[in-house]
Amino acid sequence: MAGQPQSSIPAPPTPAKRQRQHPQDPTEDEIQIAAMRFLDIALPSPLRAMHIPNGGSRNEFEAGKLKAMGVKAGAADILILGWRVFIWIELKSRTGKLRTEQAEWRDWCVAIGAPWFLCRSVEDVAEALESLQIRLIGRLT
Repeated sequence: MAGQPQSSIPAPPTPAKRQRQHPQDPTEDEIQIAAMRFLDIALPSPLRAMHIPNGGSRNEFEAGKLKAMGVKAGAADILILGWRVFIWIELKSRTGKLRTEQAEWRDWCVAIGAPWFLCRSVEDVAEALESLQIRLIGRLT
């Protein structure tokens, strides 16, 4: 463009999970943060939610160490636990797609009868839990 400074150095690519198709669409990270805030308030006792930190950029050493410690590729983003309750929630942006490892994790959950949900919003998370007859505390507005 005329009048704009030009650079011969290309800008680094934005990681796929942070790209937005529309400016108003939340990123996967934003959905994750909102979902955990919601779950910390809305889950009835004795249920608790935790994030599985499989994603993100790491150097080779850190990635190797986490793999050795038990991080599993494809594990869903959120695990909800309670007495004999294990619910897996994979979060994606509006246009995000499952990676092969995530689809394999989903298929494993289905095979063993563990609830697994793909959610693209906090509202999706609430609907998923309500479909399991979990009575959430409060309501989304």
